[in-house]
Amino acid sequence: MSDAGITPVDFAQYYPNSAIPRLLLDNGAEADPFVYSSLGMVGRVREALIADPELTNKYSETGDTLLLRACATDRLAMVKCLVSSGADVGLASKENRYTSLHRAAMHGNGELVRLLLEEGAGVNARCAEGYTALYYAKGNVHEGAAIVLRENGGTE
Repeated sequence: MSDAGITPVDFAQYYPNSAIPRLLLDNGAEADPFVYSSLGMVGRVREALIADPELTNKYSETGDTLLLRACATDRLAMVKCLVSSGADVGLASKENRYTSLHRAAMHGNGELVRLLLEEGAGVNARCAEGYTALYYAKGNVHEGAAIVLRENGGTE
């Protein structure tokens, strides 16, 4: 653990397509449900939600919800689990006010964008910088996500 309290798993979650996070967890490292959400570990998040249903829309110490973490790492199965558990698709991160839709658009996952819109995500919600999800989809050259956003009334 670092002086700031950051564990190797905390750091490794930001590289979710790497084998390192699971290797650490498989060898006894501990993590919280927010890390499990980032890594797409649906079973572990379900267990945590059964133990504490309030966790569904609770903010982490870094200002994210489980849903925001799942969208930030493009975890469609995790998003479906969280939405079915009552996750609020309109909540925004504390720091930059990104919504789950902003984060899905950044990754360009049209299916995830469509799911969030069907669940009531605000297509033209603005983050702290004043940008919508369409701005990020276009800026990251994710035309599929941009099309879904435009079809649902998205503007920049």
